[in-house]
Amino acid sequence: MVDIRKSYDNFLPKLCDAIEAAVEKNGEGMSNTSNAGVSHGAILDAVWNVREALRAYGWECEPGWWLIYTLLLALPFPAVAIRPDPRNPVWLCSQA
Repeated sequence: MVDIRKSYDNFLPKLCDAIEAAVEKNGEGMSNTSNAGVSHGAILDAVWNVREALRAYGWECEPGWWLIYTLLLALPFPAVAIRPDPRNPVWLCSQA
């Protein structure tokens, strides 16, 4: 559990960086998502709030445990776990 908490202390800032980069990219050129009603400011405010909360977040409490659980559910799976094998997809495998 200690290792998981440490990994989230490292993971959440990286996630915030990726969200900020996505907002910046989505605000470029003709495909600016703010023109489609996406509030870039609200997203960046949320990222700022997460960064501020992380400074002294108490992982050893029920909300902290739920956050860990939610983040575990949200972690991306490696492509091999979700991409079917092109030569032998699971839906063509025998049920034996």
